[in-house]
Amino acid sequence: MHWKTRAKSPDIGGCGAESARIAKDPTLSRVGGAVRRTSAYLAEYVPRRVRGGLLGATNALRMVGFVTAFFVGTLYTDNWRALLASSAIPAAIVLLMRTKLPESPRWYMAKGQKAKAEAIVERHIGSGYFIPDVTSDDPKADFRDLFRAGVRSRTIYACLFWFCQTAPFFAIFTFVPQVLEALGVEDAFTGDLVINAMQLAGVAVGILLINQMSRRVFVLTTFALMALCLLVLGVDPEAPSWLLLISFALFTFVASGAGNIQFVHPSEIFPTQLRSTGVGLAAAVSRISAALATYLIPTSLASFGLGGTMLLAALFPILGLIGSILWAPETGNQLLDATRFASSAESGLKL
Repeated sequence: MHWKTRAKSPDIGGCGAESARIAKDPTLSRVGGAVRRTSAYLAEYVPRRVRGGLLGATNALRMVGFVTAFFVGTLYTDNWRALLASSAIPAAIVLLMRTKLPESPRWYMAKGQKAKAEAIVERHIGSGYFIPDVTSDDPKADFRDLFRAGVRSRTIYACLFWFCQTAPFFAIFTFVPQVLEALGVEDAFTGDLVINAMQLAGVAVGILLINQMSRRVFVLTTFALMALCLLVLGVDPEAPSWLLLISFALFTFVASGAGNIQFVHPSEIFPTQLRSTGVGLAAAVSRISAALATYLIPTSLASFGLGGTMLLAALFPILGLIGSILWAPETGNQLLDATRFASSAESGLKL
């Protein structure tokens, strides 16, 4: 959506036909599907000038949850079942909040329910705005449309980008104790503490930079730095401990900040009718890479040692860097393919 007043003109992403229903559907509100597809829904409402930072903050808050879970799990060891069950509390709160999410005005317009669309706009955007006519031959997205001409390259890029960014992060951090031991860190708690601090610092700096840099530059820079850190760890695993630890800490910092773009870039590169479907596919591909890397790293550590494992891990950001150079679109500070709002005072009533 795009809307403006005489004083200022923030731009809001368009409302996809399926996004609100996905975000509100309890059967889809699970960690794998809900987190990623909800970002597509949020992208369609957030003003474009702050879209990157606010969507990136989703990852930052997720990281805060990870760190909080680390401390709770460390301090409370009496009953692991109760600890695990406690996660149902925030999940229930979020589910209740989701029941209050508004439906997409674009979806209502596509269904011919103009009055409902206007009511949502007035309540959540303000009075004096209108919704241009929404024309769509088929408001429902077809999965095959992700591979049609004009969209295919973006679909492949989104999957490759997410695949390459996720694999080394999940593989290494799933086996942090083994990696730290290989790096010569004997106090596991201290190592975990430093890693969590670097993760929080990384997502915080990532939020600050995501709207200061173009999307392409952000993606290319983070892939390059991740690859460099892993190459340093892999080329000379016998290097001085301080160099290895700095490289690992820097990788943690950069990879955490880079995770912010996962909630931003995929939601911006797909057309409105395919946004949730495309983001869902890319997220699913990323889970495949996370699972493969997680299962393979113990074998790699046993067979090739720390150096060989880090070199293998470096292949992912290198591949992501090459793919991003070739195919990454620039989407920062651009309107989504979306419904637009305009001030009736400036443009005349068009209801």
